[in-house]
Amino acid sequence: MFAVPSPHLPTLQVLRGETPHRSQTHKCHYGFKPHLPPITSSPRLQSPPAGPLPSISEQALQPPRASLLDGATASPNLRPRRQPLFVPLLGSESDTAIDSIEDLERFQASIRYSNRVLDEITAFLGTLMKHSNNTYEWAHLAGDEWDGHDMRKIIVGFLHDLRGRENERGTKLAKAGEISRAHIYWDAAQGIAQMICFVEQGMQVLHTQMLDHDLILMGNRSPYVYSPKWRP
Repeated sequence: MFAVPSPHLPTLQVLRGETPHRSQTHKCHYGFKPHLPPITSSPRLQSPPAGPLPSISEQALQPPRASLLDGATASPNLRPRRQPLFVPLLGSESDTAIDSIEDLERFQASIRYSNRVLDEITAFLGTLMKHSNNTYEWAHLAGDEWDGHDMRKIIVGFLHDLRGRENERGTKLAKAGEISRAHIYWDAAQGIAQMICFVEQGMQVLHTQMLDHDLILMGNRSPYVYSPKWRP
Protein backbone atom coordinates (compact mmCIF):
# COMPACT_ATOMS: atom_id res chain seq x y z
CA MET A 1 0.00 0.00 0.00
CA PHE A 2 1.07 3.55 -0.54
CA ALA A 3 1.47 6.42 1.90
CA VAL A 4 1.43 9.68 -0.04
CA PRO A 5 2.66 12.98 1.42
CA SER A 6 1.03 16.03 -0.10
CA PRO A 7 3.21 17.79 -2.70
CA HIS A 8 0.86 20.77 -2.62
CA LEU A 9 1.43 22.16 0.90
CA PRO A 10 1.63 25.88 -0.05
CA THR A 11 -1.83 25.72 -1.64
CA LEU A 12 -3.27 23.86 1.34
CA GLN A 13 -1.76 26.33 3.80
CA VAL A 14 -3.24 29.33 1.99
CA LEU A 15 -6.66 27.67 2.06
CA ARG A 16 -6.23 27.45 5.83
CA GLY A 17 -5.27 31.12 6.05
CA GLU A 18 -1.59 30.50 6.75
CA THR A 19 1.50 32.15 5.33
CA PRO A 20 3.65 29.44 3.69
CA HIS A 21 7.30 29.28 4.69
CA ARG A 22 9.89 30.68 2.26
CA SER A 23 11.35 27.21 1.75
CA GLN A 24 7.95 25.88 0.68
CA THR A 25 6.97 28.64 -1.73
CA HIS A 26 10.29 29.49 -3.38
CA LYS A 27 10.01 33.12 -2.17
CA CYS A 28 6.30 33.40 -3.07
CA HIS A 29 4.53 35.04 -0.14
CA TYR A 30 0.77 35.39 0.01
CA GLY A 31 0.82 37.93 2.83
CA PHE A 32 -1.70 36.35 5.19
CA LYS A 33 -1.44 36.32 8.96
CA PRO A 34 -1.13 32.73 10.23
CA HIS A 35 -4.24 31.48 12.02
CA LEU A 36 -3.24 27.85 12.46
CA PRO A 37 0.07 26.14 13.20
CA PRO A 38 2.02 25.51 9.96
CA ILE A 39 2.00 22.08 8.41
CA THR A 40 5.30 20.24 8.73
CA SER A 41 7.32 20.77 5.58
CA SER A 42 7.28 17.99 3.04
CA PRO A 43 9.40 17.97 -0.14
CA ARG A 44 7.53 18.59 -3.38
CA LEU A 45 7.39 15.93 -6.00
CA GLN A 46 9.58 16.69 -8.96
CA SER A 47 7.61 17.99 -11.93
CA PRO A 48 7.50 15.52 -14.82
CA PRO A 49 9.28 16.43 -18.04
CA ALA A 50 7.30 18.33 -20.65
CA GLY A 51 6.14 16.63 -23.81
CA PRO A 52 3.69 13.91 -24.86
CA LEU A 53 2.91 11.02 -22.55
CA PRO A 54 5.26 8.08 -23.27
CA SER A 55 3.86 4.68 -24.09
CA ILE A 56 2.80 2.48 -21.20
CA SER A 57 5.81 0.22 -21.50
CA GLU A 58 8.17 3.21 -21.41
CA GLN A 59 6.34 4.71 -18.43
CA ALA A 60 6.56 1.44 -16.56
CA LEU A 61 10.33 1.31 -17.01
CA GLN A 62 10.83 4.83 -15.64
CA PRO A 63 11.52 5.26 -11.90
CA PRO A 64 8.28 5.99 -10.01
CA ARG A 65 7.72 9.55 -8.83
CA ALA A 66 8.97 10.13 -5.33
CA SER A 67 6.60 9.10 -2.55
CA LEU A 68 3.85 7.79 -4.82
CA LEU A 69 5.10 4.26 -5.33
CA ASP A 70 8.06 3.97 -2.97
CA GLY A 71 6.17 3.75 0.33
CA ALA A 72 7.32 7.12 1.68
CA THR A 73 5.74 8.26 4.93
CA ALA A 74 3.31 11.17 4.96
CA SER A 75 3.84 14.28 7.05
CA PRO A 76 2.89 13.56 10.70
CA ASN A 77 0.58 16.58 10.81
CA LEU A 78 -1.54 15.35 7.90
CA ARG A 79 -4.60 13.28 8.68
CA PRO A 80 -4.14 9.51 8.31
CA ARG A 81 -5.45 8.65 4.89
CA ARG A 82 -7.51 5.64 3.97
CA GLN A 83 -5.48 3.17 1.99
CA PRO A 84 -6.14 3.03 -1.77
CA LEU A 85 -7.12 -0.23 -3.35
CA PHE A 86 -4.24 -1.86 -5.19
CA VAL A 87 -6.06 -3.86 -7.86
CA PRO A 88 -3.46 -5.54 -10.11
CA LEU A 89 -2.29 -8.93 -8.80
CA LEU A 90 -0.09 -11.46 -10.57
CA GLY A 91 -1.70 -14.85 -11.15
CA SER A 92 -0.13 -18.27 -11.44
CA GLU A 93 -1.15 -18.86 -15.06
CA SER A 94 1.09 -17.32 -17.73
CA ASP A 95 -1.76 -15.56 -19.57
CA THR A 96 -3.12 -14.13 -16.33
CA ALA A 97 0.32 -12.92 -15.30
CA ILE A 98 0.85 -11.11 -18.61
CA ASP A 99 -2.54 -9.42 -18.38
CA SER A 100 -1.85 -8.39 -14.79
CA ILE A 101 1.55 -6.92 -15.68
CA GLU A 102 -0.12 -4.82 -18.38
CA ASP A 103 -2.71 -3.69 -15.84
CA LEU A 104 0.04 -2.77 -13.40
CA GLU A 105 1.88 -0.73 -16.03
CA ARG A 106 -1.27 1.20 -16.89
CA PHE A 107 -2.04 1.68 -13.19
CA GLN A 108 1.39 3.22 -12.57
CA ALA A 109 1.25 5.36 -15.71
CA SER A 110 -2.22 6.59 -14.76
CA ILE A 111 -1.07 7.70 -11.31
CA ARG A 112 1.95 9.53 -12.73
CA TYR A 113 -0.12 11.36 -15.32
CA SER A 114 -2.88 12.19 -12.82
CA ASN A 115 -0.26 13.80 -10.59
CA ARG A 116 0.98 15.83 -13.55
CA VAL A 117 -2.56 17.16 -14.05
CA LEU A 118 -2.88 17.87 -10.32
CA ASP A 119 0.35 19.88 -10.46
CA GLU A 120 -1.18 21.95 -13.27
CA ILE A 121 -4.35 22.59 -11.25
CA THR A 122 -2.57 23.55 -8.03
CA ALA A 123 -0.25 25.87 -9.96
CA PHE A 124 -3.34 27.62 -11.34
CA LEU A 125 -4.93 27.88 -7.89
CA GLY A 126 -1.67 29.16 -6.43
CA THR A 127 -1.53 31.92 -9.04
CA LEU A 128 -5.10 32.98 -8.22
CA MET A 129 -4.32 33.07 -4.52
CA LYS A 130 -1.10 34.99 -5.02
CA HIS A 131 -2.67 37.77 -7.08
CA SER A 132 -6.08 37.99 -5.39
CA ASN A 133 -6.56 40.77 -2.84
CA ASN A 134 -9.17 38.84 -0.86
CA THR A 135 -8.04 35.22 -1.01
CA TYR A 136 -8.71 34.52 2.65
CA GLU A 137 -12.28 35.71 2.19
CA TRP A 138 -13.31 33.68 -0.85
CA ALA A 139 -11.28 30.61 0.13
CA HIS A 140 -13.55 30.19 3.17
CA LEU A 141 -16.92 30.87 1.52
CA ALA A 142 -19.65 28.24 1.23
CA GLY A 143 -23.31 27.99 0.33
CA ASP A 144 -25.06 30.83 -1.50
CA GLU A 145 -22.17 33.25 -0.95
CA TRP A 146 -19.78 30.91 -2.74
CA ASP A 147 -22.30 29.90 -5.43
CA GLY A 148 -22.45 33.46 -6.78
CA HIS A 149 -18.79 34.37 -6.34
CA ASP A 150 -16.66 35.20 -9.38
CA MET A 151 -13.76 33.03 -8.19
CA ARG A 152 -16.01 29.97 -8.15
CA LYS A 153 -16.93 30.61 -11.79
CA ILE A 154 -13.27 31.08 -12.74
CA ILE A 155 -12.03 27.92 -11.00
CA VAL A 156 -14.92 25.69 -12.10
CA GLY A 157 -14.63 26.99 -15.68
CA PHE A 158 -10.91 26.21 -15.73
CA LEU A 159 -11.52 22.69 -14.44
CA HIS A 160 -14.29 22.05 -16.99
CA ASP A 161 -11.95 23.09 -19.81
CA LEU A 162 -9.24 20.82 -18.41
CA ARG A 163 -11.63 17.91 -18.14
CA GLY A 164 -12.72 18.40 -21.74
CA ARG A 165 -9.09 18.38 -22.85
CA GLU A 166 -8.38 15.07 -21.11
CA ASN A 167 -11.57 13.46 -22.43
CA GLU A 168 -10.69 14.54 -25.97
CA ARG A 169 -7.18 13.10 -25.69
CA GLY A 170 -8.57 9.81 -24.43
CA THR A 171 -11.17 9.66 -27.19
CA LYS A 172 -8.57 10.24 -29.90
CA LEU A 173 -6.41 7.41 -28.55
CA ALA A 174 -9.42 5.09 -28.30
CA LYS A 175 -10.32 5.77 -31.94
CA ALA A 176 -6.72 4.93 -32.85
CA GLY A 177 -7.07 1.59 -31.07
CA GLU A 178 -4.90 2.52 -28.07
CA ILE A 179 -7.49 1.77 -25.40
CA SER A 180 -5.01 1.27 -22.56
CA ARG A 181 -3.45 4.69 -23.08
CA ALA A 182 -6.88 6.25 -23.53
CA HIS A 183 -7.85 5.14 -20.03
CA ILE A 184 -4.90 7.08 -18.59
CA TYR A 185 -6.47 10.31 -19.84
CA TRP A 186 -9.98 9.22 -18.89
CA ASP A 187 -8.79 8.51 -15.34
CA ALA A 188 -7.45 12.07 -15.19
CA ALA A 189 -10.76 13.42 -16.53
CA GLN A 190 -12.63 11.53 -13.84
CA GLY A 191 -10.29 12.96 -11.20
CA ILE A 192 -10.94 16.48 -12.49
CA ALA A 193 -14.70 15.87 -12.35
CA GLN A 194 -14.27 14.84 -8.72
CA MET A 195 -12.42 18.09 -7.98
CA ILE A 196 -15.18 20.10 -9.69
CA CYS A 197 -17.71 18.51 -7.35
CA PHE A 198 -15.66 19.56 -4.30
CA VAL A 199 -14.90 23.09 -5.56
CA GLU A 200 -18.59 23.70 -6.23
CA GLN A 201 -19.21 23.12 -2.51
CA GLY A 202 -16.40 25.44 -1.41
CA MET A 203 -12.60 25.57 -1.35
CA GLN A 204 -12.58 24.30 2.24
CA VAL A 205 -14.23 21.09 1.03
CA LEU A 206 -11.47 20.63 -1.53
CA HIS A 207 -8.90 21.42 1.17
CA THR A 208 -10.29 18.70 3.45
CA GLN A 209 -10.32 16.10 0.66
CA MET A 210 -6.70 16.92 -0.20
CA LEU A 211 -5.64 16.49 3.43
CA ASP A 212 -7.42 13.13 3.52
CA HIS A 213 -5.74 12.12 0.21
CA ASP A 214 -9.15 11.28 -1.21
CA LEU A 215 -8.48 12.76 -4.66
CA ILE A 216 -8.30 10.47 -7.66
CA LEU A 217 -5.60 12.76 -9.04
CA MET A 218 -3.51 12.08 -5.92
CA GLY A 219 -3.47 8.38 -6.79
CA ASN A 220 -6.38 7.21 -4.65
CA ARG A 221 -8.17 4.46 -6.57
CA SER A 222 -10.30 3.11 -3.71
CA PRO A 223 -13.94 2.40 -4.62
CA TYR A 224 -15.28 4.77 -1.96
CA VAL A 225 -13.87 7.86 -3.70
CA TYR A 226 -15.81 7.25 -6.92
CA SER A 227 -19.21 8.55 -7.93
CA PRO A 228 -21.18 7.69 -11.11
CA LYS A 229 -21.54 11.41 -11.91
CA TRP A 230 -17.75 11.72 -12.20
CA ARG A 231 -17.52 9.30 -15.12
CA PRO A 232 -15.92 10.83 -18.25
